[in-house]
Amino acid sequence: MRYVKASPVRALGLLTLCFDSAHAEDPFENDCNTALRMLYGREPLCKMIGEKAKAVLVFPKIVKAGFIFGRQFGEGGLLANGKRIARYNSAAVSIGLHAGVRLFGCALFFMNDNALQSLNKSDGWEMGAGAGTVVVNKDIAKSLTGTPLKGDAYAFIFDRKGLRTGVGIQRSRITRLEK
Repeated sequence: MRYVKASPVRALGLLTLCFDSAHAEDPFENDCNTALRMLYGREPLCKMIGEKAKAVLVFPKIVKAGFIFGRQFGEGGLLANGKRIARYNSAAVSIGLHAGVRLFGCALFFMNDNALQSLNKSDGWEMGAGAGTVVVNKDIAKSLTGTPLKGDAYAFIFDRKGLRTGVGIQRSRITRLEK
């Protein structure tokens, strides 16, 4: 029987490997932070709002698809100071004239404790219901530059890909996951 002699260098290497794998970064948290950095690079207003926000809920990829009936889903991370503090699910269903598939990202900036508590306390938070959520497009972004921010939450849609068209009624909810 042959024994391998343990050297201090091998032992240190094994300990380092074990320690690194136990404290490896969360790939999903990395995806959320990467999406947020990309958004900050493209939209300077987002970076300004992000610096003032209590927390940011980032959905790196939401899938919206349908043919007559539509469905939307994605997972996001609630980030405070760049660290994920919770994980959320966004889901929506719609009925109407729909066709196609679209991928996009969404970032929700929670500006005060009331807005954040509304998200955390709810069984399913609806964007636009309850807390004063402002969905920001190019025109609204121009008007926000240089004015004091008064909204409770700001939503930015980014990185749209695919082709989808439709008209219909949609109901969406954001719920906290227990992961």
